[in-house]
Amino acid sequence: MDGPKPFDPRSPDAIARARAVSARLDVIETRLLGAEAPADFVPELSKAWGKHKRQVWRYVARVRARLAERAQASAISPEADAEIIRAMLLDAYRTARTGGEKGPDAKGMVAAARALADVTGVTAPRRVDVTSGGKPLAAMTDEELDARIAALEAQAITH
Repeated sequence: MDGPKPFDPRSPDAIARARAVSARLDVIETRLLGAEAPADFVPELSKAWGKHKRQVWRYVARVRARLAERAQASAISPEADAEIIRAMLLDAYRTARTGGEKGPDAKGMVAAARALADVTGVTAPRRVDVTSGGKPLAAMTDEELDARIAALEAQAITH
């Protein structure tokens, strides 16, 4: 009489199971990065995968840990954060444009458009330096900068 076989991670069943779990984790990661709340998609995925909600929540916890580890291991670039924020703001604008029972949400559209403009730098203040005579300060030599400062000091003294 043979007892239960020991677990072999190289067996075809174990490999198929690992691939299925990996694919499920990838789906959850995509939805989390798409700014979806787990409470909204866990019941749906539970039914689709034939898994208990508790198991899907365990998958969510694994994905969150994986994302935290990835973020800690390599600092996420501000450009990547900006792309995520842009996508979220565009989604907010589309949602406001679609609206609800009363129609489009104009205030929401304006707020999302303004926030998107801030993120993309469209509404960023423009810096004008009036002391360099129109030249970028970095392009001035030390002698030119000294001469400019002396001229401004002389002008300030005479006025």
